[in-house]
Amino acid sequence: MVKKSIYMIVTLLTFVVSSAFAQLDTDKYKYYRVQNSKSLRYVSVRDGIGSIDKNKFTADFKAIDVISGAENVISDPGSIIGIVDEGAGYYGLEAQGTSVSEIVSGVSIIIVDNGDGTYLVCGTAKGSKGGISGSGNAYLLDPGSGEDLSFIVSTSVGARSKGTGNWKVYPVDSSDDSNYFGLNMNLYAEGKYYTTLYTSFAYTLSPDMTAYAISEVADGKVTLQDLGSYVPEETPVILESSFSSASANRLQPVEGGGSVPGNLLSGVYFNHNRGGIHTVRTAFDKNSMRVLKVVDGEITLSDEGDEYLPANSAYLSVPAGTPSVLKFGVKTAIKEIQSDQGKTGRIYDLQGRQVRNPQQKGIYIIDGKKVVGK
Repeated sequence: MVKKSIYMIVTLLTFVVSSAFAQLDTDKYKYYRVQNSKSLRYVSVRDGIGSIDKNKFTADFKAIDVISGAENVISDPGSIIGIVDEGAGYYGLEAQGTSVSEIVSGVSIIIVDNGDGTYLVCGTAKGSKGGISGSGNAYLLDPGSGEDLSFIVSTSVGARSKGTGNWKVYPVDSSDDSNYFGLNMNLYAEGKYYTTLYTSFAYTLSPDMTAYAISEVADGKVTLQDLGSYVPEETPVILESSFSSASANRLQPVEGGGSVPGNLLSGVYFNHNRGGIHTVRTAFDKNSMRVLKVVDGEITLSDEGDEYLPANSAYLSVPAGTPSVLKFGVKTAIKEIQSDQGKTGRIYDLQGRQVRNPQQKGIYIIDGKKVVGK
């Protein structure tokens, strides 16, 4: 799992949308976006490097971009945060393949409800709300200008008075026109639009979308496996749609594990260039990689790519001597998505909402598997 600073993860919380949801509800939703209530800027993880000095009260925020405009994060997986209520006011945060607990031991996250639809987010010493310094918690702030976020070691009253420490938290919901996750798909061939995707969260697809894994490469062609309407977490895929716009290509993040046996695609999380250790990229190598591209009117996997692989994209690793262009061959249905996580028994609908007592027919996600209600 990629690792990053605790403060980098905290700052992931950012992306406001509709007023339909007024508060954090981890019993019902896991995935959120949040917006700073004063700067109105959104935050996204751009690389997996970070650090914290608990003695000097400094942190490295250069892995985080602060973004203006909801349209600029609507298709960004880095802006989607998994929030888990750990009890007693502590929360676990997950994004882009890692979590706070994997990054910094001895530090926990507290999310404080201001009672006005906004929240304070801070780091504190594990097991005690006395603060990481003994004098106060480290509260996340957005100064509103420049590229970097910051924090203040303070009491909750002091952080709230700053204004820039107040955040709005909203669940990602494909049925919410102002807070959905969708993809713009610009590769067009034979009446369909295409792209690739690699995310740390599982998701379900809009009805007009199809997700494919690659199970075989032979005779200059690839065999595609249709995954159906559910894609497990950390699964690189090729996506196909009848439409190009993000509003039509909505993906609903859901809590669920599983894996796709024999998938030959690989994925990358980051393509970030901010100098020094924050240049985190995967260079394209035409000798060993094939990427999605339209060639002579056909969708293919080609040896003609950009200098670096795009963030949250998928590619095919190939041995030397592989043809420069691989065409799409047979399309097959996947036999089964294998579960690789402990079973929780939690039930979610296709909008990612936890369902306590399903009362009607429909399709649900239980432990990473699609189940048809009766």
